[in-house]
Amino acid sequence: MGSNPIPLTIRATAEDFGNLPQAEAPLTRVPTEDGNTTVFRTGDAIGIFALKDGAIVDGINNTKLTYNNASGTDSWETPTGTALYYYEGVSYIAYYPYKDNIAIDATQGTDAIIASLLDNSDLQPATDQSNTDGSGYTGSDLMTAFGTPPAGSTASEKILTLEFNISFSLLVLVPRVFVQCTAPANGGFVYRSGAKLLLWIPMQIPSP
Repeated sequence: MGSNPIPLTIRATAEDFGNLPQAEAPLTRVPTEDGNTTVFRTGDAIGIFALKDGAIVDGINNTKLTYNNASGTDSWETPTGTALYYYEGVSYIAYYPYKDNIAIDATQGTDAIIASLLDNSDLQPATDQSNTDGSGYTGSDLMTAFGTPPAGSTASEKILTLEFNISFSLLVLVPRVFVQCTAPANGGFVYRSGAKLLLWIPMQIPSP
């Protein structure tokens, strides 16, 4: 692939859930802080594949990249002994959250590969997402991305931008809690609506 490969820098962004009233915005990544803004935090990990001409390039095959912002500078760190380099014509498919042993068919097209990730049994939403640290639902929030570094530059460092798209549907449950019950003089009961509890659950809903 060339005797002097150019180091590749990863930049990743993630879309938000849109068209939701502010009061019903889901909580993602940091449950007490981010509203419906999807952001990566130190320790989050993605899996990435490098593809060209129907084959895996440089052994970048479900390679784990771990986000680190501990020093205030964004970086995606590769495992020890592994590096990402720029090669002309190589494209990349990535997904979040990272799981071991995720495989793709590199001979397929981009859409088919991403569809296979959505259908992968190891990447389905968890049945129970109720753990208190929020990892149950953030770990079910499958996102995918496709990118190709820009060509034609002589810069010593290339940048691969991955724009992650949320893959599963968002189900917002709004159960009502009745906090007051009064009995009028003519009999019967009057219930007064009080607080409501908002829950959101990533889930896969087939397209019509």
